[in-house]
Amino acid sequence: AALENHRPERFVGRWLSTTWARSQGAGRLAGTQDGTRGMYSAMVYGGLVYALERGTERGRQAGLAARRALLSIARIDHWATGFVSRIPIGLPGYRAPFVEAHTAECAALCCDLIHPLLSAEERREVEDALYTKGIAWMDLYLRLHGEGYLLGSNQGAVYARGLIWAGLVARRSHPDVDALIERWTTWFFRMVEKYYRADGSTVEGPGYWEYTTHAVIAALLAIARHRGVAVESLIPPGMRRSLDYLLAVRSDVGEGLRFLPIADCGLKENAYMGPSFLFFARHAGVGEA
Repeated sequence: AALENHRPERFVGRWLSTTWARSQGAGRLAGTQDGTRGMYSAMVYGGLVYALERGTERGRQAGLAARRALLSIARIDHWATGFVSRIPIGLPGYRAPFVEAHTAECAALCCDLIHPLLSAEERREVEDALYTKGIAWMDLYLRLHGEGYLLGSNQGAVYARGLIWAGLVARRSHPDVDALIERWTTWFFRMVEKYYRADGSTVEGPGYWEYTTHAVIAALLAIARHRGVAVESLIPPGMRRSLDYLLAVRSDVGEGLRFLPIADCGLKENAYMGPSFLFFARHAGVGEA
């Protein structure tokens, strides 16, 4: 219902209409209408309704709303929040392509979900945007910092996920992306094995565990589909054991899922771990999930 009055065309311009802290993908942001977040939601949820309800008028209308958002995103000059985002000074994370990664992921997923609604010219337009506005910046950043701090940072999972998802769409018209997918997939597994230690623990609290794990899972599912293998075969041992770590710091306060107030975590109930737990229950054979 939130898509009915969505007008993404008014946000087409030189930069994305968002701020860094309000641009973290569509997963928690359904129904928002402020600039980029609204386009993320329209692409992901409109595309999902179209895929689930093909042949119905509601499915068609949702798909058309997703198409408008996707083409609007593709026609914005830069997938960044402003000129300052292009100045490589200060702490590396503050000039990192977070927004490019989230935008590329949402656009790639939408392109796949509503593929029949796009003309050949529109598909090429989206693939070119993914290639030049998303992949180029993520590849550059991973090359600059991949053998440094990103190997020990949860940020690496975000950029690898965005690049891999974008690459799987852009490769249709840019075959040179295949080499990048392989390069950063290999790197991604190195990063993940370092992030989840052998006993399942991480250097971060449950909040960032969920943020990282959500990105890792999305990348694993895409890699498994691309390689034609079961995702179960790609889960590193440390990651498979990481729920042991979460359960060890779980709080008994209240009825819901809460954790001890350590590191990045407060006592409030965590409402976003369902998708990650479902992955562990379904694919990693972890009964506690």
